[in-house]
Amino acid sequence: IGEHAAALKKVIHEKWPEFPLMHTLFTRTYRSNAENCWQIFADDDTVFMTTGDIRRMWLRDSTAQMQAYIPLLAASIRRNKGAIALSKVFQGVLRRQVRFLHSDIYGSAFYNRTGYGKSQGPNRDECPPSILCRDCRAKNSTPECGPYTFQKDFELDSPCAVVRLHVEYVKATNHTNIYDDEVKQILIKMLHLFEIEQKHYQNSEYYYKPIPFKSNDNTGLIWSFARPSDDQQVYGFNIPNNMVVVVA
Repeated sequence: IGEHAAALKKVIHEKWPEFPLMHTLFTRTYRSNAENCWQIFADDDTVFMTTGDIRRMWLRDSTAQMQAYIPLLAASIRRNKGAIALSKVFQGVLRRQVRFLHSDIYGSAFYNRTGYGKSQGPNRDECPPSILCRDCRAKNSTPECGPYTFQKDFELDSPCAVVRLHVEYVKATNHTNIYDDEVKQILIKMLHLFEIEQKHYQNSEYYYKPIPFKSNDNTGLIWSFARPSDDQQVYGFNIPNNMVVVVA
């Protein structure tokens, strides 16, 4: 990543000499994920990826962060230089995303540890009391959280972001072995979730916080709680979010 950043820095400097700080800004941001955001997940040696400013992993954000390195990954494979190491990071992030979704299909962001500490999941203010979390305080929230859940604000684009990163990784590497049983099961689980949330008010057990407007269940659209900005929606059947599902 450092070598690639240095090469691109030269290109940027030659192409836009009138912006002398642009190449420095690019280099810092391009290297930032590798230097500050990648962590080995202690429980299974997958890769936990923080946002950089918040020490949590968002499914959507981690996909966007890794997408910046897809061209480098493809180029590394063509040159047979550094591809194995970078591919392992990608696989580690992908497996961590999938395992977080398996633990809580409605979750959008997660801790890197579970337990009773202040910075350990599940989030006591987001999750209902359960065997896993007897001191959780969100008594009206359902269903139960996973052990690492930080945010339970069901965002429809989050599971789609995981699918998108898998597709882009396979296109760049032809490593179809990433589509193992674990991935297949989460895809089935996602499709089941989407079917349920098409009839949210009839079939879903999900509850996080009240939404001010109750929409019609018969639109064929998929309901979700929050926008990609993490803001609560006024109308649950968000058309742009559903377009993301179609593309994914």
